[in-house]
Amino acid sequence: MKLWGEIWNCSDTIKKNGRSGQIQCGVDVYGAPNNGIEYYGIQCKCKDNCTKSQLTKKEIDEEIEKAKSFKPQLKVFYFATTAVRDAKIEEYIREKNIESRTNGGFGIDVFSWEDIVYKLKENRDTYNWYINDCQYIDNTDVAVYFQDKVHRVSISPQYYIYSQLDKNRYETKEQKHSIFDHAAFKMPSMAGTIDLSWCEVELTIENIGSSVIHDYMVKLTFESVYPFNIDDDFGGKAKTGVAAISGIALTRYVDVNETFNLVEYRPKQNRLVQTDRSTFSFYIKPETEEQEIQIKWEVKSANYSKSGILVLESKYCYIKRYSKDTIADIDLDADGIIIEPVIKEI
Repeated sequence: MKLWGEIWNCSDTIKKNGRSGQIQCGVDVYGAPNNGIEYYGIQCKCKDNCTKSQLTKKEIDEEIEKAKSFKPQLKVFYFATTAVRDAKIEEYIREKNIESRTNGGFGIDVFSWEDIVYKLKENRDTYNWYINDCQYIDNTDVAVYFQDKVHRVSISPQYYIYSQLDKNRYETKEQKHSIFDHAAFKMPSMAGTIDLSWCEVELTIENIGSSVIHDYMVKLTFESVYPFNIDDDFGGKAKTGVAAISGIALTRYVDVNETFNLVEYRPKQNRLVQTDRSTFSFYIKPETEEQEIQIKWEVKSANYSKSGILVLESKYCYIKRYSKDTIADIDLDADGIIIEPVIKEI
C-alpha cells in the first residue's frame, strides 16, 4: 500500500478496502492518484515461491468480475502478485485490458514480484522505509500555541489618557500652589525606554508526534477588520522610537512582512525531536481600542505540513494621570481627550 501511495501521489488517502471477511468487490487497496476523482484498485495475490505457483486465468476472470461492482467505478484495476513473471499470464492480461476498455470498462494490468521490486527502487521514500526495516508507522504532528498551551489570549496595550477635567484639575492646583515649572518639564528620553502600546506575543511549536521534524518553518498570517502593526524587534526603529525589550533571543530568526501581515519563523536549529519545543516572539500594536486578530499559522517541513488558527483579543488598558509631569504642555483635542502610549524606562 505504501508503494502505490507514493506512485499515485496520494499517500494520505490510499486505503485498504474494508476488513478481512467482508465483501471487497475484488479490491484490496484503492486510491485516487494525485487526489483526483478517479479511483484505481489493486487486487493482491500472494503466491508460494517454493512451488512456483502462478496466477490463473480463472482467478483473473473472477477478480475482474468482482471489481466491476466496486463503487464508484474504477478507472484502472491492477493485479499485484508475489509470483514471478509469466509470459502467458501477461498476454492474457493484455487481452483482458483491451476487451474491458473497448466495452467502456476499466484498464487492467499485472505487476509481478520483479515489477514490484523495480518500482521500489524507483520510489525512494518507500524503498528507504523497507531498507531501514521501519516496521512501524511514524506519526508526524505538531502543536502551536500561546503561553500555557492556550489558543486564544488577551493582550492589553497600555496608554495614558488625559481629559479636559484632568487638565482643569491640574491648572487649579498650579494656580493655588505655584510650585511647578512648566518650562523645565520634558518627556523621558526615548533612548533606553520601551513603548508599552506594543505587546510582546510568545508562540511555541511543540513536536507531539513520534518522528523527528527536519528543516521546518512557521508562517503566521494576521487578519483583522481593524488596522494593526507587527514587528519582530522594534529596537531603534524611528517609527516607534523605543529600545528593544531585552531577553528576546530568538527574534533575530523572525522575519516580518508588514505589507502582507506575515511573520515567518525560521530557527537556526531547525530540527525538532519528539516532545521538544521551540519558542519565539513577535510584537504587535493594535490601532483600535478593542479588536480581535486571527492568526492563521502553518508549519512546513521537508515532508510535512499542518495549519491552524490562533486568536488575539486586544483591549486598551488606560491609565489616568494628574501630576505635573504628565499634564503640563499637553494640547487636548477638540473632544478634550488625548491618548498617548505608556513609555517606560528600562
